[in-house]
Amino acid sequence: MYRTIARPAGRIHATLTSLGLRVADEMNVRRAIREQRRLFSVVVRNQAGERFFFKARLQADPWLSRSLRHEAAVLRGLNDRALHLHFAFPHLVADGHDGAFNWIIREFWDADFSGEMNDTFGMTTSFLKRVPAARLAHAVADIGQLPRHFNSDAPTVRHGKSWYLGDLEHYEHNVFPAFYGSPLNTYGFTQKMFSIFRRRFQTNKAFNRLVFSHGDLYPNNIFLNHNKQLSINDWDFSNLNLPTFDASMVSLHAWRSPVWVRQFARRFSVGHRGLRPSWLASHTSLSIRLTGYAIVRLLNVEGERYPQPTPHERRELILLLRSHATTLKHLLEQPNKILMTLAS
Repeated sequence: MYRTIARPAGRIHATLTSLGLRVADEMNVRRAIREQRRLFSVVVRNQAGERFFFKARLQADPWLSRSLRHEAAVLRGLNDRALHLHFAFPHLVADGHDGAFNWIIREFWDADFSGEMNDTFGMTTSFLKRVPAARLAHAVADIGQLPRHFNSDAPTVRHGKSWYLGDLEHYEHNVFPAFYGSPLNTYGFTQKMFSIFRRRFQTNKAFNRLVFSHGDLYPNNIFLNHNKQLSINDWDFSNLNLPTFDASMVSLHAWRSPVWVRQFARRFSVGHRGLRPSWLASHTSLSIRLTGYAIVRLLNVEGERYPQPTPHERRELILLLRSHATTLKHLLEQPNKILMTLAS
């Protein structure tokens, strides 16, 4: 059940006042609560007019408290080392916590996001044209190597086989049943497919090797900053995961350009042997998740969480469903057809 922390508006106001900051855009706490957001995220200014990004906890969820502290720890780890990376990252300015209330302040950059800020339908075509696939592949490969460069408590959460199986179970019981008898199900999906995927996860040896992962490379977390550097944001979901998890997420969100996807995946796989089992597991899991998102929106499975899609959103969601459900069908029936485009 959604529950906000006690007096969130007062705590946020008091924190910003004590730091000499003021809100710089129209977003307000009441609106964030009304929309049942996990976090209050807003641009703030100091007296000199400099802008920063402020993020504070709204939900009364201990996990959310851990995730904000975790993000601060990761950013401190990144900030403490002169790293030679293929991406930039926002520096941590300050963080704090008081019981159920947690907040962080980091650098704010004007940026061109790979997806629109209110768009969860994948990377934009314009971004994919401006960012070479090899450039982003190098950046994603760097993420798996980060623990070699910094000390932090970041890799504490393990997303191994049990996590994948739990995610699978959620979509099996809570999302896909509404889809089987729907006119949208032109793919022949039945509940039987989850048994097949479950057996594959249970026998997949890729889970014996987990690496550091960003864990949340959705489009709005990948952008070109004010210096046109490729930048990666929001590290609160970082964890130990399959070495291809981040790469699968990027590949699937770049569905508007299959050529770019092939170039990205093959560049990422260069120099890495034995990634096919990992690609199979991460691509299957995320294809289920993204197909599930389209189902939720199109069939109003979670009407209390999402508004009815506009006509434009519905058109985009149909394209999204077509892309990810087709990938899922190949993974179910002809997995080698997908793996050949991913692993070199």
